[in-house]
Amino acid sequence: MSRNPRSRSRAAAAAPLAWLALAACASERLVDTRPEGAGPLALELSTARAVPGDTVTLTLAIAPGTLAALQGRLAYPAARLRYLGQDAARPEITLLREEAPGRLVVVSLQPGGLSPRPVVLGFEVLAERYAGELRFEPEVLAAADGATLRPGPALTARDTGPATPGTAFTRLDLAGWNLRHAPGLADDAGGPGALAPGAYVPNLRYGDATLSGAINVLDASYLANVAVGNNPLIAGTDAPGRDAVVAGNVRPTNGAGLGEASDPLPPGVEGDGSRVVNVLDALAVANEAVGIDQAIVGELIPGRGAVPTASAVLTGDLTASRTLRQDTVYQLSGLVRVLNGATLTIEAGTRIEGTSFSQLAITRDGRIDARGTPLEPIVMSCPGFSGIPCWDGLLLQGHAPVGWGTTSRAHRLGATALPAVHNMSPAREPSVAAIRPTAAGSSATCGSREPSSPCTCRVSAAAPSSTSSRATVAATVSSSTGAARA
Repeated sequence: MSRNPRSRSRAAAAAPLAWLALAACASERLVDTRPEGAGPLALELSTARAVPGDTVTLTLAIAPGTLAALQGRLAYPAARLRYLGQDAARPEITLLREEAPGRLVVVSLQPGGLSPRPVVLGFEVLAERYAGELRFEPEVLAAADGATLRPGPALTARDTGPATPGTAFTRLDLAGWNLRHAPGLADDAGGPGALAPGAYVPNLRYGDATLSGAINVLDASYLANVAVGNNPLIAGTDAPGRDAVVAGNVRPTNGAGLGEASDPLPPGVEGDGSRVVNVLDALAVANEAVGIDQAIVGELIPGRGAVPTASAVLTGDLTASRTLRQDTVYQLSGLVRVLNGATLTIEAGTRIEGTSFSQLAITRDGRIDARGTPLEPIVMSCPGFSGIPCWDGLLLQGHAPVGWGTTSRAHRLGATALPAVHNMSPAREPSVAAIRPTAAGSSATCGSREPSSPCTCRVSAAAPSSTSSRATVAATVSSSTGAARA
């Protein structure tokens, strides 16, 4: 069931009927090949007696009706077997990555349940005596309802007889899978434009990882590709218009909240406080795509509604404390300074827009309390982007000295060109720190990054400084590594 059915407007597009029909037919014609009394998962080898030049198949077999998703690592002797690819005719979303020679990361899922032989892989025999080194280490197993099962110990291969002749093996990547199994859906990920993952997208819903405005099988296949490590989450990503960090991280569901600022345990947060994108996220999105209602998936992400229509202009000096609310867009006019002991409080989810030559400066006797969250960032952007930079950003003035890089220029309050801050001593706080937004919230100069480096500035909570400066702020950069951990 949806968490908030009354407020929900589902933006789910049904997966292609051909994909579902193929899955149904496959389940009907295959039988359980595991030995009696075995667990829900087994590793089957076509033959242990092949000679060099032969092709053997390695199959993950499951008990019918037990699993809808699996994730794990397959080890094989790279000196004795050469990986050829997977049986691309299988209906499941199955994506793999060669993590190292002789080691494959495997993800396979299917709404409603996997077929008895969801993963069929081909290998060319290079040398004999290969069977004893085959292992599959299950990491995540899930039933059709999303419930997780205990993975159990590593599986060794058992000899089940000759391989089925005529099987074509293909090294199928994400684009290849989408083309084979979802040809009717245009993969137009990044429809809003090139965005950093986690960047602000109006009306974004959980599950819409491709930012297409609909939840479909392409979201699920993309998340499966992230789970095996083929798609980096943020830094160096080949798909800046996709978002597995926020929109795609839907499991675990965690309590009654949707990730509001007051939610103590937002969706996607693991028990140890980390965030992991794995096959459970992909399965939940795939189920929603075919009409199997899922908690969280399809819900509007807090803080990602339409941009507020109410607006207010900030100008001149702020000498009395003021709070900026998330229901209003604040437009900067010229240099805006916080001084005379005043505190500028900015709610999570607030949007601030600047124009050319405008700047928000927190002076030495001013304070800022800006507490954004990953789901409700404080967005500093432009009403329309016409060049770089679009405005002069957020300036913090402290009391401590700062070391400038040799390429930096001296800074004057209100100057139109701000240097990046370099060569900072860990024990010192900078006397001037500049956060300079550029292209509509998608890039900025943050900390010691060069002006040409893309990043997204978000202001979030910061602990009070122990140095002499009274202006405290933290900027989080929207970027991630090539791993599936956020």
